[in-house]
Amino acid sequence: MAAPAGATHYLPITMPSGIVAANMPDVGSTFAADLVIDQAAAINYEGGAGAFIDGLEAGCTDLRVFTDDTLIEVPFGIKQFSQVAGSRKLILGLGIPSTYPLLSSSDTTYRLYRGCTGGTFENKAGTCPAADGYVRNDPLEEQNSGAAAGAALYRDWVNNALTGLDYVSNTGKGGQIGDGQQFDGANDYINCGDADALDGFAAFTIMGWIKYSSEAAALVVDKNQAWYVYVAGTNRLYAHIGAGGGIVYPDYVGIIGDGLWHHFAFTYDAAAGINNCIPYLDTAVGNMKTTTGNIQANASPLQLGGRNGTYPFLGSLDEIILCNVARSANWIAAYYAITNNNAAAWTVGDVVAVGGGGPHILRSQIMRVGPSLAGLR
Repeated sequence: MAAPAGATHYLPITMPSGIVAANMPDVGSTFAADLVIDQAAAINYEGGAGAFIDGLEAGCTDLRVFTDDTLIEVPFGIKQFSQVAGSRKLILGLGIPSTYPLLSSSDTTYRLYRGCTGGTFENKAGTCPAADGYVRNDPLEEQNSGAAAGAALYRDWVNNALTGLDYVSNTGKGGQIGDGQQFDGANDYINCGDADALDGFAAFTIMGWIKYSSEAAALVVDKNQAWYVYVAGTNRLYAHIGAGGGIVYPDYVGIIGDGLWHHFAFTYDAAAGINNCIPYLDTAVGNMKTTTGNIQANASPLQLGGRNGTYPFLGSLDEIILCNVARSANWIAAYYAITNNNAAAWTVGDVVAVGGGGPHILRSQIMRVGPSLAGLR
């Protein structure tokens, strides 16, 4: 298949079938997968990763992503990019259709092309399409530090018009994928504002990554430590993770102060009953204090972090996703597997010159083939 116009080289990246074989994402949905190439952290920094990153334009405007047969262009957004020696980094958010090319029966390969015409730096369009149930995707990469009523700085990847007001007084910290955002209690939160796209959900999924500060453990004694995704109204949805309402939930209290990132998700479907919310902690069904209902028009703003200072949050959040469909347990598990261990989710090959011979075979690739050949002797 022909390479995209202007392309000079491509970098093959492969997702092993085993990463999704047991937890295939929902058919017909776009799967928001991240690819991390990080030299300093030694994550997926093999093959021709360094040479490929060095060859990109400074603004990364010449990058495009396709399936291995170049039949489907994969939408992407650039979360982080660095060409500094010793800390080269390229973190992409990819919007992969789960029907194809993401496969559970065989490894799936994509190509990152450079030198292309028509590339757009931080092109998020289609990465998390509203047509496939995405309402918000907040990577929280910005690492802002502001004050009440600060500028709208936290970008939403579904629609960049839906940004978040900065009420966060602390600076960002390293997240589960790239950067995250730290909250230090008091009035630390992000106000995402009112938006028509949040109205009238009959079903939804909210998920993300959370890491409590060690200081948060003291707040559990007062039943006051919580994290909120909150929309007020006659019907409202919010979640206490950890403790709240005079009840301690062991699954969540146990992660406070352990210094680790944990994945949370909860899903709701009106057909299952208005207060039937399924919570997940690292893909296992857990305990969560929830009050749920349809998100209504003219509700109070969506908030991430603490809630107006009433319920402080000491810790960090990363990769918040809000959908207007109830994702399946398999979808959540597949997302967790890729995001929790990105190095196992991808294999990076060598750089290939477009129209000029095949790829160089690396010693590491030969070693991977070796055992299977030895058995034929």
